[in-house]
Amino acid sequence: MKIAIFTNPEKENNELKEGIVRIASFVGFEIDEENPDVVFACGGDGTLLRSVHRYIDKLDKVSFCGANFGHLGFFYDFEKDEIEIALKAILNGEMRSSKHRLIKGKIEENDGSVTELYAVNEFRIENNLKPLIANVYVDGEPFEYFLGTGLTISSSVGSTAYNLTLNGAAVCSELETLQLTPIQPSTQCKCFKSSLILPIDKTIHLEGLLNNVLLGYDYVVKERMSFKSITISTSDKEFTLLNRFGTNTLSKLKKLYN
Repeated sequence: MKIAIFTNPEKENNELKEGIVRIASFVGFEIDEENPDVVFACGGDGTLLRSVHRYIDKLDKVSFCGANFGHLGFFYDFEKDEIEIALKAILNGEMRSSKHRLIKGKIEENDGSVTELYAVNEFRIENNLKPLIANVYVDGEPFEYFLGTGLTISSSVGSTAYNLTLNGAAVCSELETLQLTPIQPSTQCKCFKSSLILPIDKTIHLEGLLNNVLLGYDYVVKERMSFKSITISTSDKEFTLLNRFGTNTLSKLKKLYN
């Protein structure tokens, strides 16, 4: 079985990576950074997000697992002192796998061209300089005339990330949903003040004053973006996450409140 060891490129630690490569080789893996069967991420949740984006064109051939070197580590079941245990479990097929679909942002540029982006956790559109004004449509029907700092649209697995800091709802990843959550909605109009949870097959469309805005998706932040509209839906892309048998989303959600 082939494996790639992935660490955060912004915090590259060659000594750490080389040490894990030695353990993986000792356990019985073949190291292959380009065409692995498994990507083993070492870091926090952001590191696993980066690993999914790194192999986004090979998601149908790759599974993801890892060891938590961060804080909560919502994607991880193994801690940094359990790397050999995790690698042996992967090699012996003693892991539970689950699939999670990415969400897609389809951006219509001002010149009419279209750009497609993908996210595991969420998309967010913000304007910290002046109010963001946007018409919000759900499946083509008007839902809201929004005035505020911004909006975020998250997947179920992303509900416990930035969405949770906005007092959005934490959703079990077994439930496939899209969640629309306002960022500092205006008190001067009747904007919705809490998150809206939608079935996975819904489409959210935003258009309005989308000039010089911040567009964020997962760990990527693009400032001073200007575009005509953005349409967010569930994509056909999905990633496979390997977890320890006996763990579930509910046990991880409990950690958020204890």
